[in-house]
Amino acid sequence: MKLKSSLAFGLFLFANVTFAQKAVLKVEQIGEEEIPVNLVEEIEEDYSDFYIDQITVMPSTLLQEDFKVVYKNKPVTGLFSNTYEIVLKTVDGTEKIYMNKDGDVLMVKKDLENVDLPQSITDKINKDYPDWTVLKTIEKVRTKLNKGTELYMVYITKGEDKNVIYFTKTGQYMDNKHTK
Repeated sequence: MKLKSSLAFGLFLFANVTFAQKAVLKVEQIGEEEIPVNLVEEIEEDYSDFYIDQITVMPSTLLQEDFKVVYKNKPVTGLFSNTYEIVLKTVDGTEKIYMNKDGDVLMVKKDLENVDLPQSITDKINKDYPDWTVLKTIEKVRTKLNKGTELYMVYITKGEDKNVIYFTKTGQYMDNKHTK
């Protein structure tokens, strides 16, 4: 009898864990007039070449998953404080900036095409791929609280051959699994 009741209790726990509902966090798109003035001023000053495409307010808990690795599971901001996602665009690409209500930048994701390469990368391409032509360049930046990655994807061609080369910002080769 004890075994049956233990088994029934175990199945009950399993069913509750398995079928538990996930929490839904509210994310809403807002207009520029709805965000604090200091955020708009900082964006206009620091990103004058961009235009604001979209602004979203989200609970900071959506960003905390990204920060757990850096800050050992300690939340960066209060559990229910707002974070602003600002999507900026130019003809060359998109930049997403995540800021708190005080204007502090929490995270940046940037993808820009046809950027000027650092001289160290240009020198390495000229040396290692002398007869190849650069078709396109992409700069990818992912930062969280002053820590992050910056890489360059360089598309090259030589006749029918095509290749994509990945570089760090200092001109070191890297593999493509670090490009996300």
